[in-house]
Amino acid sequence: MDVEGGMLTGSIVDLNGRFNVNNLLDDRGPDEVNIARFRRLLVDLGLNPSLADAVVDWLDEDALQRPGGAEDQVYLSRRPRYRTANRDLASVSELRAVAGIDADAYAVLEPHVTALPIRTDINVNTATIPVLASLHQSITHSTAELLAQGRQRKPYSSVDEFLQDAQLPPNAGEGLGVKSDFFLTRGVVVLGDIELRLFSVLYRTDIGAIQMVARSQTVY
Repeated sequence: MDVEGGMLTGSIVDLNGRFNVNNLLDDRGPDEVNIARFRRLLVDLGLNPSLADAVVDWLDEDALQRPGGAEDQVYLSRRPRYRTANRDLASVSELRAVAGIDADAYAVLEPHVTALPIRTDINVNTATIPVLASLHQSITHSTAELLAQGRQRKPYSSVDEFLQDAQLPPNAGEGLGVKSDFFLTRGVVVLGDIELRLFSVLYRTDIGAIQMVARSQTVY
C-alpha cells in the first residue's frame, strides 16, 4: 500500500510448511527419520545430500565427524577461524556458516527450511512441494505436486487422511501434522531513499495467544 512519501508491503509465511533443521537432533542424539528427510530434500533441490551430515555435526555436542560432515578441525583451518555451534540454530541464516553451504546453496535451500526453538511437525497442508517430496522415499516430486493440488481442493483434516492419499504406511506419519503454530511476518517500509525491512517470528500457543519468538530489522 502507498503511504505518504513511500510504500509499505507485508507478507506472512507458514513456517510449519518448512523443514525445521533443529529437528535433526532429539534428546537421544541424531534423529535418523528427520536426517533421511533432510537428505531427500537436498536431493530434490539438486544439492549434495552430505550437507545433512555437516548440519548434524554443526548442531551436535560431540567432536566425532560424520561421513560427509565437518567438525572443529575443518572450521579452525578457515580464515577467520571459528568452531561448530554445538547447539540448535537460533536463525536459519546460521546455515551459511556450515561447511558446503555457500551463497548459492543457501539461496536454493532457504525457502524450504526454518530454525525453530522447539521440535515441530511438518504441516502437510502447507509444506512446500520439495518438503512434501522429502517425507518418504516413495514420494516423487511429481507425486508431491499432485498431493499439493489435491490439498488445494480439500485440505487434509488428519495425518491419517494424508497417509492414505499418499499411499504411505501408518508409521510414515511421524513428525507430521495438519496445523501450524509458527509464522514469519515480513514487512518492507520505503520512505524516500530509505528502505527498512522487518522480520518477526510468531508462535501461536495452544490457547490461541500470539508470542513473539524473534525479531530483526535491516536498513538499506
